[in-house]
Amino acid sequence: MKKNLSPWLDQIAVTDGMLAGGVLSTAGKCLYCGDKEKYPSEKIEKLLLQYLSLHAPLPTAEFSPRWTTWQFEYGWFRFVPRPDKLLLLLVVTPGSIAARELDQFAADFLALPL
Repeated sequence: MKKNLSPWLDQIAVTDGMLAGGVLSTAGKCLYCGDKEKYPSEKIEKLLLQYLSLHAPLPTAEFSPRWTTWQFEYGWFRFVPRPDKLLLLLVVTPGSIAARELDQFAADFLALPL
């Protein structure tokens, strides 16, 4: 996994309201951060793979959202695909600092030089 990615993920992981996060590489490796008890890395990896299976046809149809947010009662999931095929997932508490910063985190991930 890219060396710039781990420090960036560690930096945002300490934001108030950030529950968990992960980045899936094209090689299938997952870089993980967050509450390992409530959101174990296996769960984050499974969510990333499920997102890929649901959204894989979109880029081939020349339609790909910049990012996708799924809202649940106890949290928000933000998926951010990059053109280089890395995929970010952030899990945050609604109304938290992390939730207010989701757009910035997504933009930063897309702009991160890797």
